[in-house]
Amino acid sequence: MTCPNSHRDCIDCPFKQDPNDPQRWVCIKCGRTHSFRRSDSELIILFIVVFVISLITLAALREPEPSPDPVPAPPTTGIA
Repeated sequence: MTCPNSHRDCIDCPFKQDPNDPQRWVCIKCGRTHSFRRSDSELIILFIVVFVISLITLAALREPEPSPDPVPAPPTTGIA
């Protein structure tokens, strides 16, 4: 739908929320609609990314600390 006066008037559209669909907004002046819905694929990708980052973080925390070098035994004398 085009703006009644000019494109310039529609830049600052006064949007109101649709009472039947809370994610849909409609311009009072020109009737232009805007929806804030996200697709399921975007949410799945977001969850996968968060899951992978969590796994990497847990793996880094569980890495064993390097063991210190063993202390060499004192030299024994040749008394037998």
